[in-house]
Amino acid sequence: MATLAPTAPLLAFGPPGWLAYGVLAIGATAATIYMANEAAEHTFSRSKAEADTRTRTKCPEDHRGRFQAQGGGLEKSIPWMQPLPPPVAEGLALATALYSSLSRAEQKERATGYAQLTRWVASRPPAGVAAVVKMSFPKPALRGGIRMDVEVLAGMAFKT
Repeated sequence: MATLAPTAPLLAFGPPGWLAYGVLAIGATAATIYMANEAAEHTFSRSKAEADTRTRTKCPEDHRGRFQAQGGGLEKSIPWMQPLPPPVAEGLALATALYSSLSRAEQKERATGYAQLTRWVASRPPAGVAAVVKMSFPKPALRGGIRMDVEVLAGMAFKT
């Protein structure tokens, strides 16, 4: 309680000083406890956010999934994990970002799958979809497993 040392002269003023000193001591103690709790909460939140999703405690607010481009020796994905379900526009943006990251040849192989995938995301009901959903495109499947996938692994996705 080194922070109370400057207020020690209050003790020389008898009961009114004692009262003032007590109020300051209680306030300083409460402030110390509050700051310690805040620091602990921030540390826990940060370590929880950095933890691997497989070892995390599931939280009902988690909405996570991924878009993937696979087959023909390719395996790329763009995941999401957030407290609110991604709306249709965000889903389309993630799918487009994945498709744009592919080479021209990879895009050409997956053009039909990408078109079907984006049409599927855009046509979800207003409430979206609930986990677990795993869809692969194109339909019918191509040889070599060349495809675009969407997976809603937890929570909801693609609300309008």
